[in-house]
Amino acid sequence: MDWSAFAVWGDVARHYAVIAADRTAFKDARGTVSFGAANARMNRLGSALGALGLTPGDRVAMLARNRSEYFEVLGLAKSGLIAVPLNWRLSPRELGHVIGDCQPAAIIAEANFAPVVDGLRDAIPDGVHFIVLDGDRPGWLAYEALLARGIAEERAAEVAPDDVACLMYSSGTTGAPKGAMLTHRGILANARLQSDVALGLSAGDRLLAVLPFFHVGGMWYFAFAGYARGCTTVILPQFEPRTVLATLGAEAITALHLVPTMIDALLREPMHGEVDLSRLRCLLYAASPMQPELLKRAMRAFPHSGFVQSYGSTETGTVTYFPADDHRRAIGDAALEHRLSSCGRTGPETELAVRAFDGRDAPAGEIGEVVVSSARMMKGYWRNEALTLATCDGGWLRTGDLGYRDRDGFIYLVDRKNDMIVTGGENVYPSEVEAEMLADADVAEAAVFGAPDSKWVEMVVAAVVLRPGATTSGEAIAARLRQRLAAYKCPKKIFIVDHLPRNAAGKILRRSLRDRFGGASIQGDTMPSAPSNGVVFYRRMPRFDYFRPASIEEALAAIDPDVPLKDQVYAGGTDLMPKLKARDIRAPKCVIDLKGIEGLDYVRWDDETGLHIGALATVAMVTASAEVRNRYAALHEGASLIASDQIQHRATIVGNVCNAVPSADSIPALLAHDGEAICVSRRGERIVALRDFFLGAGKVALGEAELVREIRLPPPRPGERTTYLKLAPRGRMDLAVVGAAASLLIEGGVVRTPRIALGSAAPIPRRAAEAEEAIAGRPLTSQTIDAAAKLAARHATARSSHRASADYRTLMLEVLVRRALARLAA
Repeated sequence: MDWSAFAVWGDVARHYAVIAADRTAFKDARGTVSFGAANARMNRLGSALGALGLTPGDRVAMLARNRSEYFEVLGLAKSGLIAVPLNWRLSPRELGHVIGDCQPAAIIAEANFAPVVDGLRDAIPDGVHFIVLDGDRPGWLAYEALLARGIAEERAAEVAPDDVACLMYSSGTTGAPKGAMLTHRGILANARLQSDVALGLSAGDRLLAVLPFFHVGGMWYFAFAGYARGCTTVILPQFEPRTVLATLGAEAITALHLVPTMIDALLREPMHGEVDLSRLRCLLYAASPMQPELLKRAMRAFPHSGFVQSYGSTETGTVTYFPADDHRRAIGDAALEHRLSSCGRTGPETELAVRAFDGRDAPAGEIGEVVVSSARMMKGYWRNEALTLATCDGGWLRTGDLGYRDRDGFIYLVDRKNDMIVTGGENVYPSEVEAEMLADADVAEAAVFGAPDSKWVEMVVAAVVLRPGATTSGEAIAARLRQRLAAYKCPKKIFIVDHLPRNAAGKILRRSLRDRFGGASIQGDTMPSAPSNGVVFYRRMPRFDYFRPASIEEALAAIDPDVPLKDQVYAGGTDLMPKLKARDIRAPKCVIDLKGIEGLDYVRWDDETGLHIGALATVAMVTASAEVRNRYAALHEGASLIASDQIQHRATIVGNVCNAVPSADSIPALLAHDGEAICVSRRGERIVALRDFFLGAGKVALGEAELVREIRLPPPRPGERTTYLKLAPRGRMDLAVVGAAASLLIEGGVVRTPRIALGSAAPIPRRAAEAEEAIAGRPLTSQTIDAAAKLAARHATARSSHRASADYRTLMLEVLVRRALARLAA
């Protein structure tokens, strides 16, 4: 097959309308549709919507279960319109978010979903056209009547390969759904890989499509690949085990796509041994690797079928695949069985790298973030440039998945980056713990997640579904697990539940579990204090509400204007537990945990705008950054001195700034680098120079409902020198008695634009303007250094405390500034 003939969606539809006009393209509960008829109906729908006033670039949303009309709506890409499949499993509030984000010009819905849309009409702008499938409804246009007005013949439309064909909203496992812009080029490249490499399709294949079409797995990984290859696709509205098995036999299905939980459900259905499955030659599964025990059972139950796994996402398209031959080799060779937990190797025309936390390419076996580059990638996020920039960098897309590559090129995913638990400074990967829990004879399903903890910052928590007939307890499961796993990896609490929440692709929604159980562990429940002689003592923590927003907008809406921001909004949360344990007036009534917001955990360099530090970038991420280490010495030195490893992996630089603690090590360095805060509120975005940001001890220039989205440092000047020095009893582990950062440039033997910043010298971190003036435009000699140091010491206005007297601070500040400037002069 010559895929080069297909540049845009319309090329596929026109091709099969000519060479296979009478061949069945789709079969569902309403009948069959040939390739020729499908193309004509796409044309009719496009022309009819054009007559209603829709123009190229307008969005058309569809809210329906799987049916053949889905391809007609997606086929609007022929006319330059953009289809937006809507997830019918979302709540009305969530659907309202997606509709409000994509701003459709028309909404097409099944009759049973029309009332949901009607309930949202007050929030939908005037002028949107409402079109109902299957009959008539007051206030709606009838779909078939609308098609009858359209023209079946081809119409000229200027559509380019890089135009957006579809907006696919992510499943929202880690945050609010986001619209990924998929181009004609991307969906066709993905269809080619899935059809020819992963599935090995030919025109004679018959596919059974049961995964939801609003998900990339159901449509772009499978159903569209079959359509683009000229196959017949039998469509079921949703997954029901008996119906799937009956259809496999009755329709002589040759290719099927499921997720592991669905395969397990088929094997549990008593009738699976009664159905003729001899025609099924390919079973594609995705969302996660299959447990070896389940895979072996499935291969016995489907003896004529090869098993293929693929890994990808809404944003990346297909990334890796694990073909049938590799499955058979791994099953038959104990030395290779570990490969079954991998997601295979990269496909053609795909670049994949594993990036360590310091930005370098990780060697084989080392865990890092999986980044991808291919023609199948999304164009970006719809109306979200900030998240696009945070996700796509220099042609590479950050998947947010943590994994490693073995020496044979197989990729192993260990977890989502946002799901990794940092407990006591140790990284715990939920998937590793889940795999061990599933080895327990009483456990059918398991999900592991993190919850706040007073001692370890986060503790490991699990929710499990027991096998039928099992009567064990969470304590017994934990006891058996401790025999196989390190103690810090074992869940401190195990909740037994009837089912685990999952999205349409079968992925566990850990965020839902954190919302349900993570908050319960800290809302008035007893929590352990430090153990003594093997005994764990408990104390009651004050009650508070816990909210984990999925977006900045949700966080802003939740802020209480009568409560200081620093007492309700937390990024790393390292100040939260001391407040709770102290049980003082600062203990929060509500905690807004920003960790659930995607796309804010970045440290990114730009040649024109400099260094960008996202609101959720931890201190450890900053110190690990090669750009910080090589370009911003003062920040690297200051951040490296913050607290312990445990705190550095939890605390954030932006949180450090917003707390405005005068002794913070990062702040003088940021001032010396002339940083600025990018602040967001419901009114929009503004930029505040850090030199104007600090108003008093713990007070900053933020409005009542305003957050810092990122800290930005300008590119260093060529030849610029910076440093940070700190005096503390134990150096890194203590708060600074005094701290000093300096930045300067020496040109023609004299100092240019010096910046000297002080910490722990006054109620607010500040620049020493008089000291800067003393050396500006002068040679940096011992005399000018001494003069500047004495002037800087005049800023030491902090009162005596248990940590240092006022006189001692003044003396030591002079010493530190003198040493910092001497270091830069050397």
